Amino acid sequence: MKYLWFLLCLLLVLPACGPETPGDDEDSDGFDTEADCDDLDPQINPDAEEICDEIDNDCDGSIDEGLLTSFHADEDGDGYGNLQSSIESCEAADGWVENATDCDDNDPLAYPGAKETCRDESDLNCDGETDHIPLPSTCEVHLVEQSTFSSLDLTDTGLMVGSVSVHGSAVKSGSNYDLDDFLGFTEEQITTTFTNYVSNHEQITDDIIVILDIEHPVHPRRFHTYLEDPTLFAAIIGAFKLRIDVARAVLPNNPIGLYGIVTPHGQGSDTGFSAAREGYAAAGALGLYDDLDYVVPVVYHRFGETDPPFETLDDMTHQALQESAALRRTDGRAIPLFPFLSLTIFNGNSNHNGEAPLPGSVDLVMENVLQYPEVALIGFWTGDDNSAAVGNITTFFEAVEMVPIPDCSCPE
Repeated sequence: MKYLWFLLCLLLVLPACGPETPGDDEDSDGFDTEADCDDLDPQINPDAEEICDEIDNDCDGSIDEGLLTSFHADEDGDGYGNLQSSIESCEAADGWVENATDCDDNDPLAYPGAKETCRDESDLNCDGETDHIPLPSTCEVHLVEQSTFSSLDLTDTGLMVGSVSVHGSAVKSGSNYDLDDFLGFTEEQITTTFTNYVSNHEQITDDIIVILDIEHPVHPRRFHTYLEDPTLFAAIIGAFKLRIDVARAVLPNNPIGLYGIVTPHGQGSDTGFSAAREGYAAAGALGLYDDLDYVVPVVYHRFGETDPPFETLDDMTHQALQESAALRRTDGRAIPLFPFLSLTIFNGNSNHNGEAPLPGSVDLVMENVLQYPEVALIGFWTGDDNSAAVGNITTFFEAVEMVPIPDCSCPE
Protein backbone atom coordinates (compact mmCIF):
# COMPACT_ATOMS: atom_id res chain seq x y z
CA MET A 1 0.00 0.00 0.00
CA LYS A 2 2.85 2.37 0.82
CA TYR A 3 4.34 1.83 -2.66
CA LEU A 4 1.05 2.95 -4.22
CA TRP A 5 1.21 6.22 -2.30
CA PHE A 6 4.85 6.77 -3.45
CA LEU A 7 3.91 6.41 -7.13
CA LEU A 8 1.01 8.78 -6.70
CA CYS A 9 3.35 11.45 -5.26
CA LEU A 10 5.78 11.08 -8.17
CA LEU A 11 2.96 11.64 -10.64
CA LEU A 12 2.05 14.90 -8.89
CA VAL A 13 5.63 16.31 -8.56
CA LEU A 14 7.43 15.43 -11.81
CA PRO A 15 5.49 17.74 -14.15
CA ALA A 16 6.73 20.74 -12.14
CA CYS A 17 10.33 19.65 -12.73
CA GLY A 18 9.98 19.41 -16.52
CA PRO A 19 10.89 21.94 -19.35
CA GLU A 20 9.39 25.45 -19.56
CA THR A 21 6.07 25.49 -21.29
CA PRO A 22 4.12 28.21 -23.05
CA GLY A 23 2.63 30.61 -20.58
CA ASP A 24 5.70 30.65 -18.32
CA ASP A 25 7.19 34.07 -17.37
CA GLU A 26 10.54 33.36 -15.77
CA ASP A 27 11.70 37.02 -15.44
CA SER A 28 8.29 38.24 -14.22
CA ASP A 29 8.17 41.10 -16.73
CA GLY A 30 4.62 40.26 -17.79
CA PHE A 31 5.58 38.47 -20.99
CA ASP A 32 5.74 34.71 -21.37
CA THR A 33 8.32 32.82 -23.38
CA GLU A 34 6.34 33.11 -26.58
CA ALA A 35 6.47 36.94 -26.59
CA ASP A 36 9.66 37.55 -24.60
CA CYS A 37 12.87 37.23 -26.61
CA ASP A 38 14.94 36.96 -23.41
CA ASP A 39 12.84 35.59 -20.55
CA LEU A 40 15.79 35.78 -18.17
CA ASP A 41 16.13 39.60 -18.35
CA PRO A 42 13.16 41.67 -17.15
CA GLN A 43 14.52 44.73 -19.02
CA ILE A 44 14.02 42.97 -22.35
CA ASN A 45 10.45 42.53 -23.56
CA PRO A 46 8.09 43.86 -26.24
CA ASP A 47 7.22 46.91 -24.14
CA ALA A 48 10.83 47.85 -23.37
CA GLU A 49 12.40 50.99 -24.84
CA GLU A 50 15.08 50.27 -27.45
CA ILE A 51 18.41 51.71 -26.38
CA CYS A 52 21.73 51.71 -28.25
CA ASP A 53 23.57 48.80 -26.65
CA GLU A 54 23.89 46.21 -29.45
CA ILE A 55 20.90 44.25 -27.99
CA ASP A 56 17.31 43.82 -29.24
CA ASN A 57 15.66 45.41 -26.22
CA ASP A 58 12.06 45.53 -27.54
CA CYS A 59 12.00 42.06 -29.12
CA ASP A 60 11.09 43.30 -32.61
CA GLY A 61 13.88 41.36 -34.32
CA SER A 62 16.06 44.44 -34.93
CA ILE A 63 19.00 45.75 -32.92
CA ASP A 64 19.50 49.45 -32.13
CA GLU A 65 17.18 50.46 -34.96
CA GLY A 66 17.14 54.23 -35.48
CA LEU A 67 19.70 54.79 -32.76
CA LEU A 68 23.04 54.18 -34.50
CA THR A 69 25.32 57.11 -35.33
CA SER A 70 27.56 57.34 -38.39
CA PHE A 71 31.21 57.89 -37.53
CA HIS A 72 34.01 58.72 -39.97
CA ALA A 73 37.69 57.86 -39.92
CA ASP A 74 40.00 60.66 -38.75
CA GLU A 75 43.35 59.31 -39.89
CA ASP A 76 45.29 62.53 -39.42
CA GLY A 77 43.90 63.31 -35.98
CA ASP A 78 42.73 66.83 -36.79
CA GLY A 79 39.17 66.24 -35.52
CA TYR A 80 37.63 66.06 -39.00
CA GLY A 81 36.52 62.85 -40.67
CA ASN A 82 36.73 61.25 -44.09
CA LEU A 83 33.41 60.94 -45.94
CA GLN A 84 34.67 57.87 -47.82
CA SER A 85 35.40 55.86 -44.65
CA SER A 86 32.51 55.35 -42.22
CA ILE A 87 30.93 52.94 -39.74
CA GLU A 88 27.66 52.92 -37.75
CA SER A 89 28.01 52.48 -34.03
CA CYS A 90 26.61 53.53 -30.67
CA GLU A 91 29.80 55.30 -29.63
CA ALA A 92 32.85 56.68 -31.40
CA ALA A 93 35.93 54.53 -31.10
CA ASP A 94 39.39 56.11 -31.08
CA GLY A 95 40.20 57.61 -34.47
CA TRP A 96 36.56 58.11 -35.49
CA VAL A 97 34.48 61.31 -35.43
CA GLU A 98 30.90 62.26 -36.30
CA ASN A 99 31.67 64.88 -38.96
CA ALA A 100 32.80 64.03 -42.51
CA THR A 101 34.17 67.37 -43.62
CA ASP A 102 37.91 66.73 -44.01
CA CYS A 103 39.12 67.34 -47.57
CA ASP A 104 42.49 65.63 -46.96
CA ASP A 105 42.52 63.09 -44.16
CA ASN A 106 46.25 62.49 -44.63
CA ASP A 107 47.20 66.08 -43.78
CA PRO A 108 46.54 67.35 -40.23
CA LEU A 109 46.95 70.93 -41.51
CA ALA A 110 44.00 70.54 -43.89
CA TYR A 111 40.52 70.90 -42.40
CA PRO A 112 37.56 73.31 -42.55
CA GLY A 113 38.61 76.72 -41.28
CA ALA A 114 42.35 76.03 -41.40
CA LYS A 115 44.64 78.97 -42.07
CA GLU A 116 45.67 79.15 -45.71
CA THR A 117 48.26 81.44 -47.30
CA CYS A 118 49.01 82.36 -50.87
CA ARG A 119 52.01 80.00 -50.82
CA ASP A 120 50.01 76.85 -50.04
CA GLU A 121 49.64 74.67 -53.10
CA SER A 122 46.82 72.57 -51.61
CA ASP A 123 43.32 73.42 -50.38
CA LEU A 124 44.01 73.58 -46.65
CA ASN A 125 40.73 75.14 -45.52
CA CYS A 126 38.56 72.75 -47.54
CA ASP A 127 36.69 75.47 -49.40
CA GLY A 128 37.32 73.83 -52.77
CA GLU A 129 39.87 76.44 -53.82
CA THR A 130 43.49 77.34 -53.17
CA ASP A 131 44.90 80.78 -52.60
CA HIS A 132 48.12 79.66 -54.23
CA ILE A 133 50.32 82.11 -56.09
CA PRO A 134 53.21 80.40 -57.91
CA LEU A 135 56.32 80.71 -55.79
CA PRO A 136 59.60 81.77 -57.40
CA SER A 137 62.13 78.95 -57.54
CA THR A 138 64.03 80.76 -54.78
CA CYS A 139 63.67 83.88 -52.71
CA GLU A 140 67.29 83.83 -51.57
CA VAL A 141 69.73 86.11 -53.40
CA HIS A 142 73.36 86.32 -52.27
CA LEU A 143 76.22 88.67 -52.81
CA VAL A 144 79.03 86.20 -53.56
CA GLU A 145 82.19 87.66 -52.14
CA GLN A 146 85.74 87.06 -53.19
CA SER A 147 87.37 89.31 -50.60
CA THR A 148 86.84 90.59 -47.06
CA PHE A 149 84.28 93.37 -47.34
CA SER A 150 81.41 91.49 -45.71
CA SER A 151 80.80 94.45 -43.39
CA LEU A 152 79.26 96.37 -46.31
CA ASP A 153 75.70 97.39 -45.44
CA LEU A 154 73.38 95.67 -47.91
CA THR A 155 70.18 95.99 -45.88
CA ASP A 156 68.33 98.03 -48.47
CA THR A 157 69.23 95.74 -51.36
CA GLY A 158 67.74 92.54 -49.99
CA LEU A 159 70.97 90.69 -50.74
CA MET A 160 72.42 88.18 -48.29
CA VAL A 161 76.13 88.01 -47.54
CA GLY A 162 76.36 84.26 -47.12
CA SER A 163 78.57 82.95 -49.92
CA VAL A 164 82.17 83.18 -51.02
CA SER A 165 83.84 82.21 -54.26
CA VAL A 166 87.27 80.72 -53.55
CA HIS A 167 89.98 81.47 -56.10
CA GLY A 168 91.51 78.39 -57.71
CA SER A 169 94.93 79.14 -56.23
CA ALA A 170 93.48 78.20 -52.84
CA VAL A 171 93.29 74.58 -53.99
CA LYS A 172 96.49 74.44 -56.06
CA SER A 173 95.08 75.43 -59.41
CA GLY A 174 95.39 78.62 -61.42
CA SER A 175 97.46 80.19 -64.16
CA ASN A 176 100.70 79.56 -62.26
CA TYR A 177 100.36 75.82 -62.76
CA ASP A 178 100.40 73.66 -65.86
CA LEU A 179 98.43 70.46 -66.30
CA ASP A 180 101.19 68.24 -64.92
CA ASP A 181 101.33 70.37 -61.78
CA PHE A 182 97.55 70.29 -61.42
CA LEU A 183 97.48 66.50 -61.67
CA GLY A 184 100.55 65.97 -59.54
CA PHE A 185 99.71 67.88 -56.37
CA THR A 186 99.06 65.59 -53.42
CA GLU A 187 96.15 65.72 -51.03
CA GLU A 188 98.49 66.93 -48.30
CA GLN A 189 99.80 69.81 -50.44
CA ILE A 190 96.31 70.91 -51.44
CA THR A 191 95.10 70.65 -47.84
CA THR A 192 97.94 72.82 -46.55
CA THR A 193 97.29 75.53 -49.14
CA PHE A 194 93.53 75.52 -48.64
CA THR A 195 93.80 75.56 -44.85
CA ASN A 196 96.05 78.61 -45.05
CA TYR A 197 93.60 80.33 -47.41
CA VAL A 198 90.68 79.73 -45.05
CA SER A 199 92.61 80.97 -42.02
CA ASN A 200 93.39 84.22 -43.88
CA HIS A 201 89.78 84.86 -44.90
CA GLU A 202 87.81 85.54 -41.77
CA GLN A 203 84.44 85.67 -43.51
CA ILE A 204 84.56 81.91 -44.20
CA THR A 205 82.56 80.84 -41.17
CA ASP A 206 80.55 77.64 -40.70
CA ASP A 207 77.41 79.08 -42.27
CA ILE A 208 79.10 80.36 -45.44
CA ILE A 209 78.56 78.61 -48.78
CA VAL A 210 81.93 77.98 -50.42
CA ILE A 211 82.17 77.89 -54.22
CA LEU A 212 85.39 76.50 -55.72
CA ASP A 213 86.44 78.54 -58.75
CA ILE A 214 88.73 76.15 -60.62
CA GLU A 215 89.43 77.51 -64.11
CA HIS A 216 93.13 76.82 -64.78
CA PRO A 217 94.78 74.85 -66.22
CA VAL A 218 91.45 73.19 -67.11
CA HIS A 219 88.17 75.06 -67.16
CA PRO A 220 85.05 72.85 -66.87
CA ARG A 221 83.83 74.21 -70.21
CA ARG A 222 86.92 72.60 -71.77
CA PHE A 223 86.35 69.11 -70.34
CA HIS A 224 85.28 67.83 -73.75
CA THR A 225 88.69 68.56 -75.29
CA TYR A 226 90.18 65.69 -73.26
CA LEU A 227 87.57 63.04 -74.05
CA GLU A 228 89.71 61.43 -76.76
CA ASP A 229 92.15 60.35 -74.05
CA PRO A 230 89.99 58.55 -71.46
CA THR A 231 92.89 58.01 -69.08
CA LEU A 232 93.84 61.68 -69.05
CA PHE A 233 90.19 62.72 -68.80
CA ALA A 234 89.69 60.47 -65.78
CA ALA A 235 92.81 61.92 -64.16
CA ILE A 236 91.55 65.48 -64.67
CA ILE A 237 88.15 64.70 -63.16
CA GLY A 238 89.94 62.89 -60.33
CA ALA A 239 92.01 66.04 -59.66
CA PHE A 240 88.82 68.12 -59.46
CA LYS A 241 87.24 65.59 -57.11
CA LEU A 242 90.34 65.59 -54.91
CA ARG A 243 90.03 69.34 -54.43
CA ILE A 244 86.33 68.98 -53.58
CA ASP A 245 87.22 66.29 -51.03
CA VAL A 246 89.85 68.55 -49.45
CA ALA A 247 87.32 71.39 -49.16
CA ARG A 248 84.90 68.98 -47.50
CA ALA A 249 87.54 67.82 -45.02
CA VAL A 250 88.74 71.33 -44.11
CA LEU A 251 85.21 72.81 -43.99
CA PRO A 252 82.97 69.91 -42.90
CA ASN A 253 80.07 72.21 -41.97
CA ASN A 254 80.02 74.32 -45.13
CA PRO A 255 78.00 73.67 -48.29
CA ILE A 256 80.37 73.26 -51.27
CA GLY A 257 79.74 74.22 -54.89
CA LEU A 258 81.71 74.18 -58.14
CA TYR A 259 81.82 77.19 -60.46
CA GLY A 260 81.37 76.95 -64.23
CA ILE A 261 78.92 74.05 -64.30
CA VAL A 262 77.57 74.96 -66.82
CA THR A 263 79.30 77.77 -68.74
CA PRO A 264 77.17 78.37 -71.85
CA HIS A 265 78.29 79.32 -75.32
CA GLY A 266 78.81 83.09 -75.29
CA GLN A 267 75.82 83.63 -77.55
CA GLY A 268 73.73 80.66 -76.49
CA SER A 269 74.43 78.71 -79.69
CA ASP A 270 73.45 75.05 -79.42
CA THR A 271 75.85 74.11 -82.22
CA GLY A 272 78.69 75.79 -80.41
CA PHE A 273 77.79 74.07 -77.15
CA SER A 274 77.21 70.48 -78.31
CA ALA A 275 80.80 69.31 -77.71
CA ALA A 276 80.94 70.95 -74.26
CA ARG A 277 77.69 69.16 -73.32
CA GLU A 278 79.44 65.81 -73.78
CA GLY A 279 82.27 66.88 -71.49
CA TYR A 280 79.94 67.94 -68.67
CA ALA A 281 77.96 64.70 -68.94
CA ALA A 282 81.10 62.55 -68.98
CA ALA A 283 82.39 64.32 -65.87
CA GLY A 284 79.12 63.52 -64.13
CA ALA A 285 79.43 59.85 -65.11
CA LEU A 286 82.77 59.80 -63.27
CA GLY A 287 81.17 61.20 -60.12
CA LEU A 288 82.33 64.83 -60.28
CA TYR A 289 78.99 66.11 -58.95
CA ASP A 290 78.33 63.41 -56.35
CA ASP A 291 79.73 65.29 -53.34
CA LEU A 292 78.69 68.79 -54.33
CA ASP A 293 75.85 70.70 -52.72
CA TYR A 294 75.58 73.02 -55.72
CA VAL A 295 76.77 73.49 -59.26
CA VAL A 296 77.14 77.07 -60.47
CA PRO A 297 75.82 77.95 -63.93
CA VAL A 298 77.37 81.09 -65.38
CA VAL A 299 74.65 83.57 -66.34
CA TYR A 300 76.53 86.81 -65.90
CA HIS A 301 76.53 89.50 -68.55
CA ARG A 302 79.11 89.22 -71.32
CA PHE A 303 77.82 91.97 -73.60
CA GLY A 304 76.40 95.49 -73.33
CA GLU A 305 73.69 97.23 -75.32
CA THR A 306 75.93 98.32 -78.23
CA ASP A 307 77.50 94.88 -78.69
CA PRO A 308 75.83 92.93 -81.54
CA PRO A 309 75.56 89.72 -79.44
CA PHE A 310 73.65 91.61 -76.72
CA GLU A 311 70.40 90.27 -78.17
CA THR A 312 71.52 86.69 -77.41
CA LEU A 313 71.47 87.22 -73.63
CA ASP A 314 68.17 85.37 -73.34
CA ASP A 315 69.47 82.32 -75.27
CA MET A 316 72.69 82.22 -73.27
CA THR A 317 70.87 82.33 -69.94
CA HIS A 318 68.48 79.53 -70.83
CA GLN A 319 71.28 77.37 -72.19
CA ALA A 320 73.26 77.65 -68.96
CA LEU A 321 70.23 76.76 -66.83
CA GLN A 322 68.77 74.02 -69.02
CA GLU A 323 72.08 72.21 -69.42
CA SER A 324 72.92 72.48 -65.71
CA ALA A 325 69.48 71.22 -64.71
CA ALA A 326 69.96 68.18 -66.96
CA LEU A 327 73.14 67.04 -65.22
CA ARG A 328 72.95 64.14 -62.77
CA ARG A 329 74.91 62.54 -59.99
CA THR A 330 75.87 58.90 -60.54
CA ASP A 331 72.82 57.80 -58.53
CA GLY A 332 70.55 59.72 -60.90
CA ARG A 333 69.77 62.67 -58.63
CA ALA A 334 69.75 66.21 -59.96
CA ILE A 335 72.09 68.81 -58.45
CA PRO A 336 70.73 72.05 -56.93
CA LEU A 337 71.69 75.12 -58.98
CA PHE A 338 73.32 78.31 -57.69
CA PRO A 339 73.55 80.49 -60.82
CA PHE A 340 75.91 83.46 -60.79
CA LEU A 341 74.96 86.83 -62.19
CA SER A 342 77.54 89.61 -62.06
CA LEU A 343 77.90 93.17 -60.92
CA THR A 344 79.75 94.16 -64.10
CA ILE A 345 80.08 92.98 -67.69
CA PHE A 346 82.98 90.50 -67.93
CA ASN A 347 84.32 90.36 -71.47
CA GLY A 348 87.47 92.01 -72.80
CA ASN A 349 85.94 91.99 -76.29
CA SER A 350 82.86 93.96 -75.22
CA ASN A 351 82.50 97.71 -75.68
CA HIS A 352 81.12 97.72 -72.15
CA ASN A 353 83.66 95.58 -70.31
CA GLY A 354 83.68 96.55 -66.64
CA GLU A 355 80.45 98.53 -66.80
CA ALA A 356 77.34 97.74 -64.80
CA PRO A 357 74.71 95.95 -66.92
CA LEU A 358 71.51 97.69 -67.89
CA PRO A 359 68.72 97.35 -65.28
CA GLY A 360 66.36 95.86 -67.87
CA SER A 361 68.85 93.16 -68.79
CA VAL A 362 69.30 92.24 -65.13
CA ASP A 363 65.52 91.88 -64.86
CA LEU A 364 65.52 89.62 -67.93
CA VAL A 365 68.16 87.29 -66.52
CA MET A 366 66.42 87.12 -63.15
CA GLU A 367 63.11 86.35 -64.82
CA ASN A 368 64.72 83.48 -66.73
CA VAL A 369 66.51 82.12 -63.67
CA LEU A 370 63.32 81.99 -61.62
CA GLN A 371 61.64 79.74 -64.18
CA TYR A 372 63.80 76.78 -63.18
CA PRO A 373 62.70 74.82 -60.09
CA GLU A 374 66.23 73.39 -59.79
CA VAL A 375 67.52 76.84 -58.79
CA ALA A 376 68.12 76.82 -55.03
CA LEU A 377 69.94 80.15 -54.67
CA ILE A 378 70.91 83.10 -56.84
CA GLY A 379 74.26 84.85 -56.58
CA PHE A 380 75.62 88.20 -57.69
CA TRP A 381 79.34 87.60 -58.06
CA THR A 382 81.78 90.39 -57.25
CA GLY A 383 84.42 89.02 -59.63
CA ASP A 384 87.57 90.16 -57.82
CA ASP A 385 89.60 88.90 -54.88
CA ASN A 386 90.48 92.30 -53.50
CA SER A 387 88.81 95.38 -52.07
CA ALA A 388 88.45 96.95 -55.52
CA ALA A 389 85.34 94.80 -55.88
CA VAL A 390 83.59 97.22 -53.53
CA GLY A 391 83.68 99.66 -56.42
CA ASN A 392 81.83 97.15 -58.55
CA ILE A 393 79.09 96.95 -55.95
CA THR A 394 78.79 100.71 -55.69
CA THR A 395 78.68 101.13 -59.47
CA PHE A 396 76.18 98.33 -59.85
CA PHE A 397 73.71 99.69 -57.31
CA GLU A 398 74.01 103.19 -58.72
CA ALA A 399 73.15 101.83 -62.17
CA VAL A 400 70.33 99.43 -61.37
CA GLU A 401 69.18 101.22 -58.18
CA MET A 402 67.78 98.05 -56.70
CA VAL A 403 68.45 94.37 -57.27
CA PRO A 404 65.28 92.66 -58.60
CA ILE A 405 64.70 90.46 -55.57
CA PRO A 406 61.98 87.84 -56.17
CA ASP A 407 58.67 88.74 -54.58
CA CYS A 408 57.94 86.07 -52.00
CA SER A 409 55.38 88.02 -49.98
CA CYS A 410 51.65 87.34 -49.96
CA PRO A 411 49.35 90.20 -50.97
CA GLU A 412 47.25 91.75 -48.25
